[in-house]
Amino acid sequence: MKTTTRVRLALATFAFGLAASLGVSATDVCKRCENNYTACQSGGTSEAQCYQWYVECLRYGDGQRPCPMPR
Repeated sequence: MKTTTRVRLALATFAFGLAASLGVSATDVCKRCENNYTACQSGGTSEAQCYQWYVECLRYGDGQRPCPMPR
């Protein structure tokens, strides 16, 4: 499998997880980040990439307040 195909698959998986979690738990932004992280890992994306997206999601939070960062 080519690297570009893997990247596209990873991005599609992340986008699908994000869209699904937005519909399920739109009120708890921090929980949505956790759901996206779990969906990313189960989609076969590398753990490092999933964690990077997770941290970015937590930093953004709801756009005004970030979520608590994991230790």
